[in-house]
Amino acid sequence: MTGKTCGLFLLFVASAEVHAQDRIKRMFDVRSPMRDGVELSSDIWLPDGEGKYPLILMRTGSTH
Repeated sequence: MTGKTCGLFLLFVASAEVHAQDRIKRMFDVRSPMRDGVELSSDIWLPDGEGKYPLILMRTGSTH
């Protein structure tokens, strides 16, 4: 990729990211109780609109 093409590509990606952030609902530290009494904390990112969307679920270990 040439320098000019690479620069245009990065500009396009940065522009798309800014516009995508305007249409996202964010909920942080949403607690979900489990059967054993433990509460899992989640950050939820949703499209700001009606409709069906794919789901990505990622779980990681706690650092506490």
